[in-house]
Amino acid sequence: MSFIFGGAIVFSLGDYLALTINLSLLFWQILFGVALVSSIAAFFLQLSKKVYLGAAALFLFAAGGLVGTVANKTPANHVSFLANTDVYLQGEIVPGTSKELEDGKISLQLEAKSVGKKDKKKVQGIIRVSVSKYPKNKPFPQYGILIVKGKLLPITGFANPGMFNSERMAKIQNIGGRMSVKASELQYKLTAKPWLAYVAEVSAAMKRSLAKTMDRRDSAVLAGMVLGGYDGIDADIVRSFSTTGIVHILSVSGSHIALLIGAVLAIMNYCKIRHKIAIPVAALVIIGYAFLCGFSPPVLRSVLMGLAMLLGLSLGKDADRGAILAGVVILMLCYRPLWLLDIGFQLSFLSTAGLIYVTPKIRPLLVEKLPVFVADSLAVCLAAQIAVIPFLVYYFHQLSLCSLLANLVVVPIIEIVLIITLGGLVLSFIVPPLGSIFLIAASIVLWPCLVITDWIAGWGWAAIAVPKTPVYMAIVYYLAVWTIFKFYPLQDLSVENRKLCGILCLLVLLGQQAFYVFMPQPFTVYFLDVGQGDSALVITPERKSILVDTGGFKGNFDTGERIILPVMRYLGIKKLDVLILSHGHLDHAGGAARLAQLVPIDNVLLPREKPCKEVEALLHNLGSKTNKENMFPGEKISLGNCIIDVVDAPQQIEETGNGNENSAIIKISCGKNSVLFTGDATGEAELRAVNSNIKAQVLKISHHGSPSSSELEFLQAVSPSTAVISVGSNNTFGHPSGEVLGKLSRLNISTYRTDKLGAVKVVFDGSQHECYSYRYQRKYF
Repeated sequence: MSFIFGGAIVFSLGDYLALTINLSLLFWQILFGVALVSSIAAFFLQLSKKVYLGAAALFLFAAGGLVGTVANKTPANHVSFLANTDVYLQGEIVPGTSKELEDGKISLQLEAKSVGKKDKKKVQGIIRVSVSKYPKNKPFPQYGILIVKGKLLPITGFANPGMFNSERMAKIQNIGGRMSVKASELQYKLTAKPWLAYVAEVSAAMKRSLAKTMDRRDSAVLAGMVLGGYDGIDADIVRSFSTTGIVHILSVSGSHIALLIGAVLAIMNYCKIRHKIAIPVAALVIIGYAFLCGFSPPVLRSVLMGLAMLLGLSLGKDADRGAILAGVVILMLCYRPLWLLDIGFQLSFLSTAGLIYVTPKIRPLLVEKLPVFVADSLAVCLAAQIAVIPFLVYYFHQLSLCSLLANLVVVPIIEIVLIITLGGLVLSFIVPPLGSIFLIAASIVLWPCLVITDWIAGWGWAAIAVPKTPVYMAIVYYLAVWTIFKFYPLQDLSVENRKLCGILCLLVLLGQQAFYVFMPQPFTVYFLDVGQGDSALVITPERKSILVDTGGFKGNFDTGERIILPVMRYLGIKKLDVLILSHGHLDHAGGAARLAQLVPIDNVLLPREKPCKEVEALLHNLGSKTNKENMFPGEKISLGNCIIDVVDAPQQIEETGNGNENSAIIKISCGKNSVLFTGDATGEAELRAVNSNIKAQVLKISHHGSPSSSELEFLQAVSPSTAVISVGSNNTFGHPSGEVLGKLSRLNISTYRTDKLGAVKVVFDGSQHECYSYRYQRKYF
């Protein structure tokens, strides 16, 4: 393993620290200067190799920190500083980003240029724009100048453990805000067509060719595979590919570029074209392919990795491909330091490094016992997996056990599908009938891939959930890998010391998991950030799990799958002992049905009302072993040392009102500790409950802080020291109301809001409890 590769790791470490820890620019400048002087002195004084390498490593570390610090500083004229203000903004439509959503709205990205109607000020950054009431069957412009006016809102994602940091991703993409405007309020100016617009038109034409020759499902999958993006791909397909560890196939990645390079070189070799010509042709092909994909950051990174691969091939067997990869990575991070925080960049770099360094170690062992073709495929799959396992566990909290099988069985077929599809799309511009034949053939071959992937993903052991793991576990893992494969500087360890180091690493890895299983579990409640909805996960000292409501949205975003399931994986929860739905509104029950398909649920407690469509879908998806029952006032359910007390569960008599009057009030107690959940209970329901046993330390405020609830007499009867309001950021209802917040303040009740703090964790210790915000106190999660 070369010094340059190690240098790339050190450079990346400096970049990472600068992006995640607030160190001053002056600190990095001083460190950079010291490292530069030290490196020059070590070189001219001809000091020992170790001293020189140490000085060079410090120089690269400081250089990474310097570029990271500069990139992390948001420019003074960035649009993000205008968040939560009314703006008159002019910008250029980013070609290829305008698309119609299922609800009829137009979504696009606008590169901001100026703000202000008369006194214009230059600004920079990208904003997401949602356009409503745009005329149907009228294509929205793909380029040009757009003037929008309205309130610029910040990018705020769901802040929950186990989920991706969408705010960080927006920063990586230079997105500084979002706006919702009506079509009638837009002003559009046509400009000269930029080159990206031509690329977008070609890409759109290819998607139309796919849509004409096959059904919607297949066309969406092949469009994603060939041109990038998950738009239109069924959630079930994405889930199956994720479970089997091959989800990268569904969007343009390094594997696509490698496949394309292999296909071009194979054709050139078949035509007996010299290597010196074949390699430049392959380079031109992948650059052209990147243009078709819009040269998005993931595609650009993949192409640069591919060019590094071709450079290594052109230099011959003696070329240090790891050094070439490292050099490309350093150049990429100098260009865009924030890319280091992108999971796609991390996995691409690590998997490529695995192919370069681990494959040669594994292949000879496999060739001895397996056919060469199988051994080569297995070696590549194993090498890539070995390199990225800690990062997959860290981000997804799931480890695919069937990834090798899927890579060996499904991926080779998909590679054929990709080549056929690319050929068909090219031919569709030259000989359309022949292109259609190719695309139909690709669709036919794709079908068994989808069936096999879904079948493998359905195995009970296909993937295992891995709870939150400390960062030092990754260091231990890579130390074990370094030891086993004899990488520098551990290549000279004796066999005994290598075995000892491997055993110690294994013991640490197993010990950490054992500690997690057997460590004491306090009574804990996670009030999840589900936007304008309710969902809370209760963990008992016996590690029983109770979920109160599931949140829910209109459209394709399912809170059960996208929020609650990742949180459960993060916490190591494999099933729900009890699911409680306070009532059947979408924002409380919308994620339940999907969740029931994904995790076992032992018991379901439902309100006494006519099942809404969300509850009907839940009942349809529940297994035969799940106990389902309606809640009744005064009912008490024991779960270990915890008691679920149904304080109020109104029975629906007439289909009148807005449904909130059917909301149940639930108290969950564990010893002296208790939490009262109110769903969307009305003020009348709260007053009915005043004479019941409702005193609790923590109160979930009813109906997101609406003035129709939170009666003063009820708040005094509960007498909580802490109140949690589950509410969406910048919601249109004005929740929580100033009236409710005023009552809580006058009663000296500490108030926590999910729109401001993200998920709120409440940990009980004896008669006391502590509250933590995921947005600002992640180390406590």
